[in-house]
Amino acid sequence: MPVFPDDPDVRSMLALKAGRENAMDELVQRHAERLVGFLRHYINSHTDAEDLAQETFASVWRVRASYQPVARFST
Repeated sequence: MPVFPDDPDVRSMLALKAGRENAMDELVQRHAERLVGFLRHYINSHTDAEDLAQETFASVWRVRASYQPVARFST
């Protein structure tokens, strides 16, 4: 049972884990702008921030099969 069953990110990650690949699109749409903004603040480069955000989402994709809903996705 997920710790945050009403969290749309948890639902998306569980769907992604179950093989619904378009759930990744949902996560990217919800978090990309904020993540790029956060990264840009620290590295002062929009292009590099976008690259790092892409790498972050690629990491999420790689570990999707082992996802455990023990914390909010945004953490």
